[in-house]
Amino acid sequence: MNELRVCVDRAMGRQGERLVMEPGKMWATPEEVSPEPILLGVGFLDGDPGLQAEVRKVASEWAKYANVQFMDDCQPPECEIRISFRTLGSWSYLGKDSIGLPGDKATMGYGWLTPSSTQEEIRRVVLHEFGHALGCAHEHFHPDGGIPWNAAKVYQWYEENMGWGREMVDGNVLFRYGPTQTVHTRFDPRSIMLYAIPAELTDGVYHTDWNWELSELDKAFISRMYPRPGKG
Repeated sequence: MNELRVCVDRAMGRQGERLVMEPGKMWATPEEVSPEPILLGVGFLDGDPGLQAEVRKVASEWAKYANVQFMDDCQPPECEIRISFRTLGSWSYLGKDSIGLPGDKATMGYGWLTPSSTQEEIRRVVLHEFGHALGCAHEHFHPDGGIPWNAAKVYQWYEENMGWGREMVDGNVLFRYGPTQTVHTRFDPRSIMLYAIPAELTDGVYHTDWNWELSELDKAFISRMYPRPGKG
């Protein structure tokens, strides 16, 4: 069941993880509108140069809608976003949670990606993780998500396949934000921040498929959270 990899990546910085966004994780608040984009340095601690180039290309998709610019000429340890391909799984710290880490430590990992990965898979994973880097949490944490998890099956699967105890499962999978904890739109089943959820872990009927692109709500929401002057 490769699709059950869905909830294994996590936005680091809280135990576990439509856009759903914690305002305190953002690099600037929507009220801090600037005529210039927010500059975020992106550098690599390791990895194939061709794959690095693909990551940079895909990440720039977010900058079409958010008032941010990912700086390609940054070298660790100076970069806000430091990427390694030698990690367990794919993950990212949640926005500003990466501040204060030692400069030789990754803030984003792509253990799932290799030079032989398909363009489709690279695009899906990179869009998702850079969403985390901008402060976006997993969509299944949405206050109005209403996902009918079968908790017993979820606990069993993650214990058998990931070695996780109940606390880890609660924090990474079953957690749900309260209605006042985040800024969010309506639950978006097409969001790049929502992974596939198989029916085997729900009531047997509810499931979601893989999302491969930014949804229209993703684009509109990130534009509002990182607005350009005169927009938002």
